[in-house]
Amino acid sequence: DGFQRLGHVEGKIAGKVFATVDDLKAALEVAWASIDDGYLRRTVNSVKKRLRACVKARGSNFEILL
Repeated sequence: DGFQRLGHVEGKIAGKVFATVDDLKAALEVAWASIDDGYLRRTVNSVKKRLRACVKARGSNFEILL
């Protein structure tokens, strides 16, 4: 799904304790960099597909169109 990217990053740092904000930032940067380009492309394509379905359904329930 389009919003799993943040879950992916969160999963990489969940349960860890960081001594400083800079340590947290560094861990987030490493987690973000570990996301595969193919995964990002699939995420973007998923969002585009969902947006098109939403427009086609004129904002109504569009899940059945997916």
